[in-house]
Amino acid sequence: MADFENALDADTGLILAVHPSNYQIVGFTQSPALAELVQLAARADIPLAHDVGSGLLSDSSQPVLEMEPSVKASLEQGVDLVCFSGDKLLGGPQAGVIAGKAELLGQLRKNPLMRALRIDKTTYALLEQTLIACERNRAEQEIPVRRMIATSASEIRSRAERVMNRLADTDLEIRIEGAESLIGGGSAPGRAIPTTVLSLGSTRFSTNQLEEHLRAHSPPILARIDDDRLLIDLRTVLEGEEEEIVAALRKLGTDG
Repeated sequence: MADFENALDADTGLILAVHPSNYQIVGFTQSPALAELVQLAARADIPLAHDVGSGLLSDSSQPVLEMEPSVKASLEQGVDLVCFSGDKLLGGPQAGVIAGKAELLGQLRKNPLMRALRIDKTTYALLEQTLIACERNRAEQEIPVRRMIATSASEIRSRAERVMNRLADTDLEIRIEGAESLIGGGSAPGRAIPTTVLSLGSTRFSTNQLEEHLRAHSPPILARIDDDRLLIDLRTVLEGEEEEIVAALRKLGTDG
């Protein structure tokens, strides 16, 4: 906290707190609590901005997101401006959003840079639909990334088993394995979700050849290699898209 206090002088116009939404700092480290920075900003009569990064609007019941600060929580603690992404955990179009006190937002709108940085009407429309889904508490049903995070490992196992059964007549070596999904994309760094993967092998093709075949498919199918096995996590595959995976693997496993 002393670092922030000592940095203040007559030229300071803003205090900025940044949440590390896409990296972790480990070891002997310490950061001031947001409430302490709110008090410091009030004493110094300087606005406090909080960059929460991921775009989580309100606290989530998902354990993997419990360490992610929400926009709502920051504003309720007295932060003047909150910056966050329109994509990532919010799940909308790529954009930057700033929420907070009307007076400060008005100053931002008047800045000449606003004309260069403002988003277009298409982005506004997509962002509006995303926010409507959140307002209606439909985020986990209508926003793909939130639906992927909320999907249980047992549901993914059932989908993986159906895919494996449809490929039983091929010469591919397919088994079901427990694994972990990482959210990534600037959200919940280092936090994993239990999942189930399709683990692929072959007596005719190397693991790299299997991966290259799927990547060259139209549309491309992206998998990861672990311990010389090709892993497909259906958490990131939308319902109905399994057909593409089955078609690509069936071609590889029957006529090569």
